[in-house]
Formats: sequence, C-alpha cells, structure tokens
Amino acid sequence: MAAWERCLFGVVPRCGLSHLAASVHEAMSKGKAVIATNLGGPVDMVVHGETGWLVPPGDVTRWQRQCKG
Repeated sequence: MAAWERCLFGVVPRCGLSHLAASVHEAMSKGKAVIATNLGGPVDMVVHGETGWLVPPGDVTRWQRQCKG
C-alpha cells in the first residue's frame, strides 16, 4: 500500500481472467485515479472521466494517451 502514496495514478490492465478488483479498490482508497479496461469488474468501480478512465483492452494508443494525460 505504501507504493500508492508515491504514484500519480494506477494502471490496472486486464490480465487473463483476473479483473484485479483489489488493485482498483486500493488505488481508489488512496485517492488515486485508475486507468483500467472497460471490461469486467473495473466498469462497476471506475466512473470514466471522474475517478479514472476506462479503455478497451489491446488499444495501446488509448492506454498511452490516458497515461500521458
């Protein structure tokens, strides 16, 4: 959890069947925006444009754009 104190935002890509909901919850509990896939659990947790951004899996250009701000 200490790492969340030092970061600007969290990046939570969907990897296989895991939606990494715990990582989304940890980031948000520290007040960090989250960039996550628009599939599965993150859709219910991240409000696009408010608490983070939801991007399609595999869309590298959108992932890069969101990380750069």
